[in-house]
Amino acid sequence: MNRFHLLAIALGAAAGSSFAGDLTPPVGAPSASMKTLQEIEPRTPISADTTPGDADAKFRITQPGSYYLTEDLVVVNDKHAIEIVSHNVTIDLNGFTIQGANQPTRAAITPGIIQLRNITVKNGSIRDFGLAGVNLANNDDFERVRVGRIENITVSNSGVGIGGGSHFIIADCIVSGGTAGIITYGESFIHNCYVSDVDGVGILGFTGPSTITDCHVDRASEPIKITQGLVDRCNVRLAQGDNAIWVGSAGIVRNCEVLGSSGAGVYVGVNALVENNRVGETRGPAISVGANSRVVNNHLSGNSTSYPDTQHGVYAESGACHVEGNTVRRYDIGFAAPLGGNFIARNVFANCSTTLSLQGVNTYGPVVTATGSIATTNPWANFAH
Repeated sequence: MNRFHLLAIALGAAAGSSFAGDLTPPVGAPSASMKTLQEIEPRTPISADTTPGDADAKFRITQPGSYYLTEDLVVVNDKHAIEIVSHNVTIDLNGFTIQGANQPTRAAITPGIIQLRNITVKNGSIRDFGLAGVNLANNDDFERVRVGRIENITVSNSGVGIGGGSHFIIADCIVSGGTAGIITYGESFIHNCYVSDVDGVGILGFTGPSTITDCHVDRASEPIKITQGLVDRCNVRLAQGDNAIWVGSAGIVRNCEVLGSSGAGVYVGVNALVENNRVGETRGPAISVGANSRVVNNHLSGNSTSYPDTQHGVYAESGACHVEGNTVRRYDIGFAAPLGGNFIARNVFANCSTTLSLQGVNTYGPVVTATGSIATTNPWANFAH
């Protein structure tokens, strides 16, 4: 027998000994070896036994943990549906609906203490609550970090659809009807949400900074309004009050589309960046910016014959702005600046009654009005036709 056969026999013997078990049964009666459901999935159903309510709420959550609905919930009297009085709570609506009775001071999910921390609400529908659907915002939230998440929630016909606190993430939610859509206080992130047909603000980020991405707002008085922060890849349709997208100081608005606004399409404060947006059919300026702002590579399409007041493509209300690479069509004034210090280059103005309306000292490329082949070699030239 050669050494390879000896090695095979040795390995086989070792394997056989390692898989052999004890044939002697253990002493004593057999015991259960399966895990309980609570051990497998440590969650608590929301019910009168596990989360009893009080005079203000049908159910109250008083301990940290994970809770879930087991059926649709209807609140027919003057109560909140679920009141949270503990930090570190997750509520899973589990695909069910919470329905209220339109009581003006009641919400589906509401805090019982101020500044709740580490709260998650997800996966279900809420309707007919006069105060709010998910009411987890406090107006002093910007003073301390709270952390929370609200996701995959649909709210209809309620006061404020969804309210969140500082360092909240609100994602994949739908709000329709009511007085306001989504409101957050303090730093927040709102992603992939749809808001429609609300009387007031669609998405409000108060005392920011806020980050609003991939959201869509239809038919709101103030569709998107944040104190400071970023609005990216958002769509606004038929803003029925003031400005379609409003950002305070040091804001960024990019890759957005606005169609229809009773005020400005995009309004930003000082030190802002507005780039790669499409804006059309606004009664106010398509883009209005504060001092030291950049307006680059936007496509603006107006209709100066639709409104009696003067229509502006870009309006730099405080001067000292950089305006470059924009296409501006059908406005009374393509670019207007009542104060100087602006830089204007490489823009295309089409069917504008006045191309540039400037005050003070500015720097700008020549405005070429000749049609046909481009005759100028000036790299900073603006074009008008």
